[in-house]
Amino acid sequence: MKEEEEEEEEQEEEEDDDEWMGAMQQVVILHRIQF
Repeated sequence: MKEEEEEEEEQEEEEDDDEWMGAMQQVVILHRIQF
C-alpha cells in the first residue's frame, strides 16, 4: 500500500509542479518580508 501511495503522490506533484513552485515563491517572498 505504501508503495502505491508514493507513486500516486509523485504523479500529483508532477501535475501540480507549476502551482507548487508558485506557492513556494510566494512563501519565500513572505518570509523575506517578515524577516
